[in-house]
Amino acid sequence: MPATLAAVKELLAAGKAEEARTLVAELVKAEPGNAEVLAAFQGLYLAEGVKRATRARDRRRAEILKLPREDLDYRDPPEVDAAFDASVACFDEVLARNPASVKAMLLRAGVLHAKQRDRERTVGLLQAALKINPAAKDVQMNLRKLMRPCAACEDTGFCSECHGRGIRKRLWGESRCERCLGQGICRRCSIL
Repeated sequence: MPATLAAVKELLAAGKAEEARTLVAELVKAEPGNAEVLAAFQGLYLAEGVKRATRARDRRRAEILKLPREDLDYRDPPEVDAAFDASVACFDEVLARNPASVKAMLLRAGVLHAKQRDRERTVGLLQAALKINPAAKDVQMNLRKLMRPCAACEDTGFCSECHGRGIRKRLWGESRCERCLGQGICRRCSIL
């Protein structure tokens, strides 16, 4: 293993993910043909993209909690949109280096679907991933989920029990929604 990849691992072990991503981006520019460096680059950027998508969903859930319980017409504020866009940017970085990364394509499709609920676009992205790897079971499963509108959430993408809040009010107080496990998303049609 090159000493520079060892430095990336040391940074990760020290909890310095941002510095590790910066270093691995420099390495991939210096050694674009190095498979180990590319794998490290992909791993770091995919993980960051997932982390940012989780933060975006958490921000969305926090915004939904601010709404009155009767108000189910929700639109993402600009900071939530920006959080989703930051997640997509990580997956785009991976796809710029490796356009055949099915995992990056799947994660990108999932985040875009969570943000926009554009079924046709998401199906197109998943079909493109399936052309690259026809045996990708996760892509096949998610494609089947999206082929028709979701009856469980009326195609909103939000949990029908807690309406995207992640918590339910009970007689004895509040508790985590059992249907969505506190995520606020429809588990039947969610693809991330």
